[in-house]
Amino acid sequence: MHRMVQYADMARPRSFNEADIRSKLLRSFWEGGFDGTSLPDLEAATELSRKSLYNTFGDKRDMFLSALRDFRRYALDANTKPLQESNASLAAISTVLKGLVTLSRSAEGQAGCMVCNTAREAIRHDPAVKTEIDAYFRQLEDRFLVAIRNGQTLGDIRIATPEPLARLCVGAVVSISVLSKAGQPAELLDAIVDETLTALQ
Repeated sequence: MHRMVQYADMARPRSFNEADIRSKLLRSFWEGGFDGTSLPDLEAATELSRKSLYNTFGDKRDMFLSALRDFRRYALDANTKPLQESNASLAAISTVLKGLVTLSRSAEGQAGCMVCNTAREAIRHDPAVKTEIDAYFRQLEDRFLVAIRNGQTLGDIRIATPEPLARLCVGAVVSISVLSKAGQPAELLDAIVDETLTALQ
């Protein structure tokens, strides 16, 4: 449910743009998942032979891990930017959650969150994949936690224990992603945001 990312050119010269290929791999895995994306799908999406893909990015698992890592980094930066401001508090949390609801109404947003999608696939048990999933949710929670603590200092968040509130916010993010991918109405997503923000005050 996040915007697609375009990567900066890599320093090493190739007969193809490696950054562009990584974006295409990300798009393919994001839309199809690990199990639903075949090697012929990746060849078609990138217009590269299997040999070229393997020589540059490794096997299918390696390509998926790279795409998942790229998604994690991009999604956190693109969709939680207000939480990274030095004075981020309740207003920043509101901006992030409402922004995700707005994004969910777009065609790209309805693809869901790649991390959330992956967490429902068998490959989630792969240790390296699990590390990426855990890192995403930990970093997401940490960013909400900073904003909640700031809000407590500023007085617009009065509940004493910030950790459960940060986990509540992460839960709201996951709910927005899963429900929007399932085609649930925007009114339900808006209600989740409203209830989450009310719980913070």
